[in-house]
Amino acid sequence: MEQLPQTQPEEPKKNSLLEGVEFGMGGIVIGITTFLLMLFVLNYFNIISLSLVFPKYFGFLP
Repeated sequence: MEQLPQTQPEEPKKNSLLEGVEFGMGGIVIGITTFLLMLFVLNYFNIISLSLVFPKYFGFLP
């Protein structure tokens, strides 16, 4: 009988769970970044004013 080459065992569940958590955090970061970018773009085109969204921090902006 020929010996079959050793196949790589399935990924442990811990690793896939960690990857899922990391991907989730990355998704949250991307979402927040996109949201802020949209706010600044809309503000740039005067569609909305940032002072409406953040009156405390951007109250000094015209």
